[in-house]
Amino acid sequence: MLLNGLISIQDLSIPGQTQIRPLRSSLLSKQVNGVYFLTIKNSMYPNCINYKVADLEAVHTKFVKDGKATLRFKQPKHQILLNADDRNMLFMFLRQIQDIISGKDVKIGTRQIPKKIPSKKDVNRFDPSAHEFIAADRFDKRILNMRQLHSLILENCVLPSLPEHIGDLPISLLSLTGSKLATASQYDQDIYWNWMSKNTISNTLTSLKMDSVNLKILPFEIMFLKKLQDLSLAKNKLINLPQCIGELKKLHTLSISDNLLRFMPDNLINKQFKSLDVSNNHFINEQRDAEIINNFNSKVYEYNKNKQVNKVERIKTVNTNCINLVLLTIRSIINNSIRFYRQEIPRTLWRYFDAAGRCRKCEQFVLPQAYFEFIHFKNPQAIDYQWSNYITVVPWLSFECYKCIELSCL
Repeated sequence: MLLNGLISIQDLSIPGQTQIRPLRSSLLSKQVNGVYFLTIKNSMYPNCINYKVADLEAVHTKFVKDGKATLRFKQPKHQILLNADDRNMLFMFLRQIQDIISGKDVKIGTRQIPKKIPSKKDVNRFDPSAHEFIAADRFDKRILNMRQLHSLILENCVLPSLPEHIGDLPISLLSLTGSKLATASQYDQDIYWNWMSKNTISNTLTSLKMDSVNLKILPFEIMFLKKLQDLSLAKNKLINLPQCIGELKKLHTLSISDNLLRFMPDNLINKQFKSLDVSNNHFINEQRDAEIINNFNSKVYEYNKNKQVNKVERIKTVNTNCINLVLLTIRSIINNSIRFYRQEIPRTLWRYFDAAGRCRKCEQFVLPQAYFEFIHFKNPQAIDYQWSNYITVVPWLSFECYKCIELSCL
């Protein structure tokens, strides 16, 4: 028996899943080798999805007079919501199911589901149970229903906004390479990276590729991706890397070639990389840019020179300084891995998360107005290390807070 109407399929194995929108569908009962099946075909399941009638757990018919019914299955753990075009056909369909469940020998005709779903345009077809999806040229919202997805390839696509619900997918690989991605440099608006703040993706994503997306600033939300091992940011316009990248403890592969970087964040200096590519950047050279380096490193000496206090007063200053409430908040959020959305905090605080860094001595997070910057040179630790010919050693930018500077002068 064939039943046409609006059908939505809920996956009850996914906690908190909201009801997905109903689609024009065909529902067919059939018998194969003595086993009864219910088959659904729609734009989400163009090749059909089959359910054994024997796995039917419950049938809800409270609103059957309105042409509606609900079928719940044990395996797969799905709930089917029916809204039939023909109420009488729904009555006959449910009666047939009841006869099958009661053990009657029900004869089912050989009528097949039509090749095309009624009143539905042709769409790009894909399997919602697939483990990998490669987009053709744009983002398809149906991807958000692919709850078994492991790899999502959105390369060379037009992505004016990336839905935050991508963060609800249990993917381990996400590639945005070559896509027209919304960045602050392209659009006169605030750009949000809420998908990085989602609990699911922060616990599953191990590889992120954002090559050639015209990225000028790496969002501080990158620090929420705690499982990230492989990060590729090649061929962008990055001037610096935020200090929060050092919070990615499992990161062992990093590609930042062909950018505008002048130095590396110091909190990566002791990391053991499997692969590191820093070639074709604008790194400060130890011999060529001596004046720039001296300007950085001389500030702390000027600070100490101009401090007209004795040792006792310095100790008093260190012990009685009030800690900034903003700093306390940032420390608490980062140290406790508290996820949040950028728009939930004042816009004036965004720059603090972009610039806040750990002091190289006490390893506490400090704000820009409470630390001095130093540049020193050292080669990174990497098994596979790629660099430009003119670079002898890599420049590293490190921070030292007022408190540690003053204590070192005692």
